[in-house]
Amino acid sequence: LGNCDGGIYAVSCGSRRFAGRTGLYDEANSVSFVGHKRIRAGRGKNAMISLFVVFAIACSIALGYKTKINTGFFAMVFAYIIGCFCLELKSKDVIAMWPIQIFFVIFGVSLFYNFALLNGTLEKLASILLYQCRKVPRILPYALFLAAALIAGLGAGFFTVMAFMAPITLMLCNKTGLNKLVAGVAINYGALGGANFMTSQSGIVFRGLIEATGYTEDAFLFATLIFVTSMLLPFFVITFLMLATRSHEVLGTHIDVSKPEAFDEKQRRTLCLI
Repeated sequence: LGNCDGGIYAVSCGSRRFAGRTGLYDEANSVSFVGHKRIRAGRGKNAMISLFVVFAIACSIALGYKTKINTGFFAMVFAYIIGCFCLELKSKDVIAMWPIQIFFVIFGVSLFYNFALLNGTLEKLASILLYQCRKVPRILPYALFLAAALIAGLGAGFFTVMAFMAPITLMLCNKTGLNKLVAGVAINYGALGGANFMTSQSGIVFRGLIEATGYTEDAFLFATLIFVTSMLLPFFVITFLMLATRSHEVLGTHIDVSKPEAFDEKQRRTLCLI
């Protein structure tokens, strides 16, 4: 065992093992050199791969928005490139890393709640909630927040809620004078908080990831804490924005929102199933 160029080298013979500052060496009849330079080089390579992963995620999202093709297809291509060429894994090893359980849960939840979206059940739920607060317009941002959270929590997910809540919100802003920033933040936080519900899309993903790390017994508790935090914090942010933009003064004492129709038979059946 000796020191060379600021590092450590070890010579091991037979089954004897020698330990240095940088690790334990037990390769039979071999000479190993591990120095600070090599350690720094290894860390640098890992950092580059991590940056490449982040870059690949960003590119996948950008390409998905640009081409209107599912982002997952681009992510699969990057996963193959990074896994096989950067990490030197076999293609079957990359495929084996696919989270089948999480994928099928997300697929099933998305398919089930898309029925509720297509037959108008979720949108009517939002309209009813908005109608109920027509006489107290100052709570409109909070109503938007709760409506988005309710629909996302029922399983619609973040992006689905944003897709059909945004037009309704802009219409209400034009009618009532509510600041668009406040309204946008309200539905964004609502969709995010609702999606983080333990049995909704993001909540299920969080639970699966937590269970994968070995905290199976505490996964539901941790997911609950994430949901509660994402539901409480927005109230303070929305209140601050309301005061900063004077939206509470702009909103009057009454807003003109037409009364939504009652649920039809299919929508009532959908609510029962949910």
